[in-house]
Amino acid sequence: MRWLLLSFTTLLILSTVHPVSAHIEKGNMPDSVAEMEYRILLEFKPEDTKTRSLLGMALLRQNKLKEAEQEFRTILRQDPDNFNSLDALGIIKTRQKEYDEALSTLQAAITINPSDPMVFFHLGLVLEKVNNPPEAMVALQTALDNLKTSQTTPAVKKSQKQEIEQALSRLQDKKTLD
Repeated sequence: MRWLLLSFTTLLILSTVHPVSAHIEKGNMPDSVAEMEYRILLEFKPEDTKTRSLLGMALLRQNKLKEAEQEFRTILRQDPDNFNSLDALGIIKTRQKEYDEALSTLQAAITINPSDPMVFFHLGLVLEKVNNPPEAMVALQTALDNLKTSQTTPAVKKSQKQEIEQALSRLQDKKTLD
């Protein structure tokens, strides 16, 4: 009962402080606090895929891979073509070293949104892990190409470009050593 009262009070406070969106944005609170808030919100609206996705990402950033996977799979049961959930699940499967599933999940995400740069970046990392440098380089180059037309902010674009270029450089260095 106390938990329910706390949940209701938190939700009430969130809705009056910021009536448009009760969601915590990344950076405003630690992921552990955001996780609790998202769980509370989902108690009231379990079908809210946006909140569930935010919870999944908070869990992923905390390396709570099994819990994050569960949240993204819940979304995919409701919406099998949810690009962000497929991409996130690919990241999770990569971290769990389940590379075959990571590859198939990321390829499914690419069929939904072939212009997203970061899904190709994630694919490139998996291809590097499975020792397929030529395809990894193609995926990473596609990520760079897609980044040129990406609608992200300049700061995010710069950060993503650095990540992609570092991965490409690492692959080129390996190629030179071989």
